[in-house]
Amino acid sequence: MSHTHHRRGTLPVAALVLVGLVGCSQLGIDTGGSGPSATQTKEAVPPATIAVSVPTGAADVRPDTVVTVASTRGTIKDVQVTAADGAPVPGELSDDKTSWVSTSPLALETAYTVSGSAENPEGSVTPLSSNFTTLKPRDTEEASITPTASMQTVGVAMPIVVLFDSAPVDKAAAERRLNVTTSSPIEGSWRWTSDKQVVWRPRDYWPSGTKVDVTADMTGVEFAKNVWGTNTEPIHFEIGRNQTSVVDISGYTLTVKQNDNVIKTIPVTNGQGSGRYATREGTKVIITKENSHRMRAPGFNEDDPEYYDLVVRYAMRLTWSGEFIHAAPWSVGSQGRRNVSHGCTGMSTSNARWMMENSLIGDPVTYINGRRKLTNDNGWAFWNMSYDEWKTGSALYVAPPETPQDQPAAEGEQAAQPTATASS
Repeated sequence: MSHTHHRRGTLPVAALVLVGLVGCSQLGIDTGGSGPSATQTKEAVPPATIAVSVPTGAADVRPDTVVTVASTRGTIKDVQVTAADGAPVPGELSDDKTSWVSTSPLALETAYTVSGSAENPEGSVTPLSSNFTTLKPRDTEEASITPTASMQTVGVAMPIVVLFDSAPVDKAAAERRLNVTTSSPIEGSWRWTSDKQVVWRPRDYWPSGTKVDVTADMTGVEFAKNVWGTNTEPIHFEIGRNQTSVVDISGYTLTVKQNDNVIKTIPVTNGQGSGRYATREGTKVIITKENSHRMRAPGFNEDDPEYYDLVVRYAMRLTWSGEFIHAAPWSVGSQGRRNVSHGCTGMSTSNARWMMENSLIGDPVTYINGRRKLTNDNGWAFWNMSYDEWKTGSALYVAPPETPQDQPAAEGEQAAQPTATASS
């Protein structure tokens, strides 16, 4: 009897133990474990996002639009913005690889595709695929550059003149698209001489032999409502021998130098008096060379004693107002003695021929001892302005920080003494 009783009592005990164990787990009683159960599911990492700033399918996108691709919850693996012809749009990826920004303007009337991808910390990749099209302009604007392609060798005072048919909306944007590259480092600056013209000149005259490349890619530059700039063919030129000339107005001579050595002195006659016919004083630059040029008195009738209409030979233009160096055989008796012209510098035919043959467009001719000043907008008169003043006319000019004035030493203090620095 007792044996049978023992077997019956064993089964309920085992059952209680199992239930108790189950009960502890269900009630959340700490059974000695320190972390989640091995059977629990690990929390999923959300996928990275990647998006482009230009809406998919957008049309009439401005060419100055900056394309931005950005990612959250991940980093960018790659980005490509490509034109229909396969040309890529350059751009820069941020240091943290969460954004990419285009660094070049877009072409007009061009379809672009945008592709790329981003990945989250677990390596899961999210792709990007988009497209857009740039606008069709009402008109386009191209820069006109001097020196022109035909002017392969120029003088040491040659400016680089860029002219537009209409003014850019943003001069700084236009100036950023202009580039001057030289065969050796040369300091220089652009200056806007009007709303439509910007000029580059070096600090000093060009060094002889310098090779110069000029580019004017106005892509992405706005000139008027829906009028956009285009690229201009690059210009290449070289600086010739170092030749400068000085005209002594009251001394009636023109002196030509190469590398500071006098190579010729020519007797001349200049503009008479101190009024409208007086030759202007200042540094001028040879703008054109013409074998013959027709000159007529502006604003005078044919029956006026001041009227003239004649063709001169070996004419070199110096100002827009009509000052030339040219042959004046009718005034040979006055050349080297007195001024009898209407403003030009006249010399004998043989001397004018020599001057023409030995001069380059871009050679400087400085006039001294005159009674009438040259204005900076009359010809290429850009050398009459100091370089420090010149560069302030750039749309990108940044004024240097002001140097604080020396403060006097406080009473009872000794003023600091300057320190001499040795140089080699």
